[in-house]
Amino acid sequence: MQRPRSHASAHVGRLVYSARSRQNLTRRTVAARADLDISHLARIENGRGNPTLHVLIQLAVALGLRPEQFLEGLGADDLPADDAAADELSTDGPASA
Repeated sequence: MQRPRSHASAHVGRLVYSARSRQNLTRRTVAARADLDISHLARIENGRGNPTLHVLIQLAVALGLRPEQFLEGLGADDLPADDAAADELSTDGPASA
């Protein structure tokens, strides 16, 4: 099995899998509710996906969660070290031109 993309991706994947399992839902059911391809959902659950905000909202609705639950407790340190977004998040604001 491949490693998760990042701690953030693994965190989101665990939340999705946990919510789905607690509700005894199949991947097929959640994927259909969220209008996602089942393989996309599998990648997210395995921490290998990088879902967009749109997809996170779709999953939250499909699982009866609040979208912000996916991000609670996450910070720049949870992103890959070479991720440019992590560098931006660790600064006080956008770079001045």
